[in-house]
Amino acid sequence: YYFQTYEMLARLWAATGQAGNALDFFAALVDRMPGSSTARHIYASLLEAKGDTAAAEAQWRAILRTVPDDEAVLAPLLQRLQQRGKPDEALALMLAAQAYNPRNFRNNERLVAFYDARGDAANMVKYMRALAASGPVNAQLYLDLGGALEKLGRDDEARIAYRAAEKTAAGQHDAAAGAAAAAAWRRLTR
Repeated sequence: YYFQTYEMLARLWAATGQAGNALDFFAALVDRMPGSSTARHIYASLLEAKGDTAAAEAQWRAILRTVPDDEAVLAPLLQRLQQRGKPDEALALMLAAQAYNPRNFRNNERLVAFYDARGDAANMVKYMRALAASGPVNAQLYLDLGGALEKLGRDDEARIAYRAAEKTAAGQHDAAAGAAAAAAWRRLTR
């Protein structure tokens, strides 16, 4: 049960040509401790290295059922779904991750890009706001948010976004973004 050594043990077995031992050990460990995401991560990696991507993905999905925003699992699984032309399945995983952790910066960033690519301005704005709340962002995000809100005809909200862009730009010493934000705000307040 010394989870800190699991990764080292798996690498040791793999490096010494004992991948079969590693697979057997981690399969048994996952059976004994189904809630251990560490054991599942390693087991999934071993399965993937063996070429059993379906079994690896099953382990990843089991992890996501417990921790829907686990980036080490979510990112590669989303990439595979996109490559397979399954954007709706990828979206379902991203939305589950967002519901679980609304402040996951990387997931919110993906949602913004997803809805931008679909031309869905309303959802793009929703997740741009979530992205802004996720952590430190640059003034450009607020400028983009203001522009998207303007396109939706939500000028009052756009002015607020432009003010946030101006304040953020001042804090980041970004004179160009600050000037652009101030100009956009003035244009909307005439």
